[in-house]
Amino acid sequence: MFAGESSTQGKDRTKRFKEDESEKGEDRISTLPDDIIADKILSRDFDTKFLISTGIISKRWQHLWKFVPYLVFSDESLRKKVEESLFVFGFGDKPFLEFYNGVNGALAQYRLQSVTKFEVDVNYNARFSQDVKRWIEFALSRYVKEFSLNLRHLGDHDTYSIISDLFYKSSDFTSLDIGYCLLRPNVAIAWKNLNKLTISKSRLEDELIPNIVRGRPLLHTLIICNCRGYVINIPSRSVKHLEIHGFESDELETLLEIVAPYITHLTIVDSLWISNISLTDVSSVVKAYLNFEFPHFSHRIKKPYAELLLGEMVTNLDQATEVEIGISCYPIICRMASKGYTLPPNVVGVDTSSIYYADSNVEVIDSETE
Repeated sequence: MFAGESSTQGKDRTKRFKEDESEKGEDRISTLPDDIIADKILSRDFDTKFLISTGIISKRWQHLWKFVPYLVFSDESLRKKVEESLFVFGFGDKPFLEFYNGVNGALAQYRLQSVTKFEVDVNYNARFSQDVKRWIEFALSRYVKEFSLNLRHLGDHDTYSIISDLFYKSSDFTSLDIGYCLLRPNVAIAWKNLNKLTISKSRLEDELIPNIVRGRPLLHTLIICNCRGYVINIPSRSVKHLEIHGFESDELETLLEIVAPYITHLTIVDSLWISNISLTDVSSVVKAYLNFEFPHFSHRIKKPYAELLLGEMVTNLDQATEVEIGISCYPIICRMASKGYTLPPNVVGVDTSSIYYADSNVEVIDSETE
């Protein structure tokens, strides 16, 4: 506060100073060309809804979002609502319709003819199938490179099947992330520029993965998240990284067989709701990371059987330079050690002093005498 100023005058002056500084900052940004603002400032993986809201800054900004090469739509705030109260509110609830209408309205106004990234993560049921069809058509017509489509639903009867021939023929995709959908190609898959594929919460028919990876010279990474199926067969020499983040099952007794002779990096983590997993051919693996658990769901997996499965997996990875064991596997390793099992020299990461290195079936754990 300057001499002779009242406290109120001082606060007013400070407020005006901050406003002037804010306007100067805005003016500095406003001097930039539109393409720089769109490409360098707004293209930072912001949700498109947020970008549209920047229109309140000035009339000029009202249309800049239409030229950002990234489109991200997520109703993440509604996931909890769906999980907890869908049966009460249903999909007729206003926020759901507002979200779908918002996405459709934004796509209708969008101006770029080529899009780098298009991502939609939405709560879904079958009544919105035509909307999803239009979103896929939009992705194809705008030559989208990175396409992510996650249609979260509560029942298999609402699972969306992707059957568009043009979708499977597109050579524009470099990255695909498909969740809660069924991949049902009726034509030869031609994703020749694809280098990363993520499939989540889907059913893997036996020939689906081979049909995807064959003839895909750039496909390097395959990520499978909480899917269902019986075999992951990767005959391609180009795929080097396989990640399995959980696996599910419809049946009490399910064997998941992994046949991937050319992968060099293998990751298996999270909950495996299956009765058996077989690393039939992973002979080229150099590094592996195992951090999974067999949940005791309806007693489908008995503890000694879990020990047998992990032991076989470690044995099948004996050619690997490094097999890292995560804490989710510690109780299994603990029980194995109590029965005299010795870990091979390529197994790393097991901390026997960890509080997680324990199991209720093992009465005494003394890491110093092991």
